Amino acid sequence: MEGIILQGIGSFYTVWDGQKKYVCKAQKKLRKSGTPVPGDRCHFVPGNGNEDGWIEEILQRKNFLVRPAVANIDVLALVVAPIPIADLNLIEKLVLYARISDIIPALIVNKIDMDS
Repeated sequence: MEGIILQGIGSFYTVWDGQKKYVCKAQKKLRKSGTPVPGDRCHFVPGNGNEDGWIEEILQRKNFLVRPAVANIDVLALVVAPIPIADLNLIEKLVLYARISDIIPALIVNKIDMDS
């Protein structure tokens, strides 16, 4: 079956096939070559009853961000508010990473918490 990894906690990954969620473990060969991350498309075998399924193969990634570790992103939305004061260097760095990885950066400015 083919699915998308939604989350990974410890050695357990939640995989969605478009209709149902499955809890799977990654085969040892996958963990050695690089940890599967949310957003990865994969081939997996669902478990039977009380058994967990297995992720057999991670398909080719369109893009990848290290922090947070996610793959196959279309848009990176950065929300900036006046409190706490935004770290402009971090925002610039994230926008740069997004552009290099062919991800559309979206900067969202929120002033709702400011006194009128």
